[in-house]
Amino acid sequence: MTPYDFRNWLQVEAETAPLLLLFIGIPASGKSTFFHRVLEDRDMAYVSLDVLRTRAREKSAFDAAIAAHKSVVVDNTNVTMAFRVRYIGPANSAGYRVVGLFFQSVLADCLVRNEKREGKAKIKNAALFGMSAQLELPSMDEGFDNLFFVRIADGNFEIDHWKDF
Repeated sequence: MTPYDFRNWLQVEAETAPLLLLFIGIPASGKSTFFHRVLEDRDMAYVSLDVLRTRAREKSAFDAAIAAHKSVVVDNTNVTMAFRVRYIGPANSAGYRVVGLFFQSVLADCLVRNEKREGKAKIKNAALFGMSAQLELPSMDEGFDNLFFVRIADGNFEIDHWKDF
């Protein structure tokens, strides 16, 4: 599915309930770039630890979006089930449709993309190795209504429905 197809799918889904889009992937897997290229113009709250800088601000922004019944994108690594449940539980309880987007997290590719980053966006390679080691693949059993696999191919995003491994 192309980003355009995905946007159309989201439009239909958002008509039935607010959405939680939960990004999952190690640093430099394309999560923030995907948001800015594909979703930034959507009427959705954007929750990102990179932007908000503290977990307290992040939690406050997420809680405010849920209280307002506004669709929300959580653009963090969310590499473990323990991280994901802090968003999935409250969203499910509030009647949200929970959509996970797993960004292909090939460590070698992410290391190359990280090297191309500038300034504060570039992180230490040790962080990439650490996140890669912690990465737990998502499962529908976690409370997702839909899961997608996102990969970068020739500079473009390709989105496929998730297939459990």
